[in-house]
Amino acid sequence: TILINVFIVKQLPWDIIRQQILYNLYYGVPLSLVNGWLFDFLSKLFPWNERPWTRAITGVLGAIFMTMALLIMLNIILWVFIFGNPLDSLWLRENRTFFLIALVITSLVSITLHAVAFLKEIQNQRSISTQLRQEKTASELSALRTQVDPHFLFNSFNVLSGLIDEDTEKALRFLAGLSAIYR
Repeated sequence: TILINVFIVKQLPWDIIRQQILYNLYYGVPLSLVNGWLFDFLSKLFPWNERPWTRAITGVLGAIFMTMALLIMLNIILWVFIFGNPLDSLWLRENRTFFLIALVITSLVSITLHAVAFLKEIQNQRSISTQLRQEKTASELSALRTQVDPHFLFNSFNVLSGLIDEDTEKALRFLAGLSAIYR
């Protein structure tokens, strides 16, 4: 009837809209909170940079398990306590279809979110690695400069002083080369 109202009559009754919003809130808020908590907990227990496969597998399986358990609890509350249906009505065919669709959606969303988090961690680690390599190169260059400069300069001046008396032309070329090195 929703599709008929939307596509043929081109209107959707407000009570249906309100009902859908309430259902989305009823299911969406607890599922988001529980899965967010699980994601944070597992990130502390199994950090992505230390144990990525353990984190991914436990995250996906944990999210599926937590979501399905929470859906069963929410449906018991809604269908049994609020609507007054018998408990065995949870396992009727249409309700099993609900759980099957929820399982498929949960699996796809969980795998996607964990894949995205895994790829972000890989990018983060590459960025850190690049930054550390650059800092290492800069540090090595700085250490080399402080180590080599006094000896190199002392030896160069000794050679230059010897060349000045011997061959002025060679001394000028040597001085130009030394200047280029320091530049």
